[in-house]
Amino acid sequence: MKNLFFIFLFGFLLAFGALAQKQQIDSLKKLLVRMEKQPNFEADSNYLNSLNKLANRHYTINPDTMRILAEKALLLSQKSGYFIGQVDALRNKGISYATKGEHDQALHTYFESFALAEKIGYKKGIARLYNNIAITFRNQGKYNQALDNFFKSLQISEKIDDKFSVAISFNNIGILYKNRGKYEQALENCFKSLRIREKMKDKQATSESLNNIAEIYCVQGNYDQALDLYLKSLKIKEEVEDKMGIALIWNNVADIYIIQKEYVKSIEYQLKALQLAQKIDHKPIVIQAKKGLSKSYLALKKIDIALHYAQKGLVVTNKMSLRAEIRDFNQILSQIYEAMGNHQLALFHHKQFKIYADSLNNLDLERKTANLQAEYEYDKKLAIVQSEQAKKDTEQEAQRHQLYWLIFSILLGFLSVLAILSLVFRSRKKIQKAYIKIQQAKEEIEAQAEELESSNYALHVALKTVNQKNKDIHDSINAAKRIQNALLPLHSELEDALGKDNFFLLFKPRDGVSGDFYWFAERKDTKILVVSDCTGHGVPGALVSIMGMQILNKIVHEERILAPHQVLQLLHIQLVKLLKQAHSQAKEGMDIAIIAFQKLETSGKFKLDYAGAMNPFYFVQNNEIKDIKADKKAIGGSKEEKIFQKQSFEVQSPCEIYLFTDGYQDQFGGEQNRKFMTKRFRELLFSVHEKNMTEQGSILFQTIEDWMKVGKESQTDDITVLGFRL
Repeated sequence: MKNLFFIFLFGFLLAFGALAQKQQIDSLKKLLVRMEKQPNFEADSNYLNSLNKLANRHYTINPDTMRILAEKALLLSQKSGYFIGQVDALRNKGISYATKGEHDQALHTYFESFALAEKIGYKKGIARLYNNIAITFRNQGKYNQALDNFFKSLQISEKIDDKFSVAISFNNIGILYKNRGKYEQALENCFKSLRIREKMKDKQATSESLNNIAEIYCVQGNYDQALDLYLKSLKIKEEVEDKMGIALIWNNVADIYIIQKEYVKSIEYQLKALQLAQKIDHKPIVIQAKKGLSKSYLALKKIDIALHYAQKGLVVTNKMSLRAEIRDFNQILSQIYEAMGNHQLALFHHKQFKIYADSLNNLDLERKTANLQAEYEYDKKLAIVQSEQAKKDTEQEAQRHQLYWLIFSILLGFLSVLAILSLVFRSRKKIQKAYIKIQQAKEEIEAQAEELESSNYALHVALKTVNQKNKDIHDSINAAKRIQNALLPLHSELEDALGKDNFFLLFKPRDGVSGDFYWFAERKDTKILVVSDCTGHGVPGALVSIMGMQILNKIVHEERILAPHQVLQLLHIQLVKLLKQAHSQAKEGMDIAIIAFQKLETSGKFKLDYAGAMNPFYFVQNNEIKDIKADKKAIGGSKEEKIFQKQSFEVQSPCEIYLFTDGYQDQFGGEQNRKFMTKRFRELLFSVHEKNMTEQGSILFQTIEDWMKVGKESQTDDITVLGFRL
């Protein structure tokens, strides 16, 4: 009972994964088939993520299939420059090696994935890789290295608030402590995992935690507590219809009843477990049930039935070469034949029992020796580190004491000098007091006259300085405006790409230079349009906008990346790097919408690919305006990893498309002096969409001007609206 299924553990996990994940695999396969009907699906991050998920679901079923799928995902992710896909694919490849017991190859692949994850700052991937590395070390018997990596995974998962991974880390740490015989630490960590999983309402994971805690209670001899948790876990298994889990728990409950010598109850649960395990063809549970039945019937002196189950169990375990189970069944058969008076067969099975028991004891001794050696080396290194740290702490403490005495001495000297100076000043004050009173009136009159003259001169100088500063600032802003305008797309470029009189651009900076910008590029048959709102307005916003345009030029023209969601991902990484936001207080960033479109030769329709960071866009098709939402995360502002989703559409001509920043909707004005608001802006666009685009731009311009005039408001933010018709 205490060493339940240690020999089968690998086979058990494979079977459990196959049953629990079959439905998910089928669903993912159908999803991938649908995605593969879309153009350029091999560069779509959603497709690559789904392919990695499908690979991961095979780790308990077929590690070879998992490796093939992972290598496919890796190749496609490398071609499209999708770094997160590369990290996940390498991780899955490492898991496939680990599942087959190829631990060195697994670790090599994990470390390759880890280096890339660190390079792009993929925190969730780093946490999961630490967990995989720890499991591999644990399977090699390197418990100290395993525990160290489990804690690293836990630390990162807690920092990024990944509750699912936090629960897994606590669970794995608990299992490791249990294997090392440290049951208090094991229970502490397993209970932490249980509480998180209960809050997440993850029934399967909650059931797993209950089972782990029950097994620890069994090892400690707390059978009543273990039985209570097994029954709670059983209730959950029945709710989710986990047949294999139900059969396994029935066997566990039966084993407790054997220990408590309640053999009738034990047989009741073992028969139910046997029947269900045979139905789902789960051999490890079948073997365990037959072992328990043979023990229970032998205890009740029903020798023939006990012999039947023991003989059947030995046949199966011999076929599967399960040495621990062969040992146990030979021991039971020896006891059965002894009870029957057949001493010859009893002796034969006892000898078989001893052979297998000695072999397993030797194997266990080798493992324990390896673990003790690893722990000895680890403790020796730890002692050296602790000794060096203690020496450093002593030196630092002595330096602190010296510094405190130095500061105290300086402070004491300063106070002494201050006291002497105070006495000197008081004496001089008394002597000069009479003289001061005599001169006071004269000095006040002269001071007032000088002050008036000085004030007049200062006002003159200040006015001159202000005028010069104002001119300098105005000249600087005009120069900045010329630079920014030179970087913006030419009107003729937009005419060539979108058609003359087939678009309008409402671009109204608040302070001469703008935190808003628009951008255009064309590669082969794909046209890309961008409208962005950078943090702030005026000169600060303009600086960020210039950075944004330069980064976009590099991504699209030099790196030749056209997919909007990938452009946003790289734009975020490059802006964070350029502003050193990982190590500074800079929080500048931008809200942005990107549209890439091309005409489909086969149907004559247009294909639109869109990705947005806080900035949505509208398009009108078949006399209906559609509001396409953006991801609720901005470019830049923080060093955290950000993934953006691509949305694709097929539209037919005519179709009106509008990109914009929030300046128009947020403008104050009107009779009640309120914001223009999104709803009114969308209704305005829909009301004019049938007019020619030049007229639409004029109407939008005059509407916002009238809105500010009625409310007696000045412009509060940069305003950009770009509309065009396909």
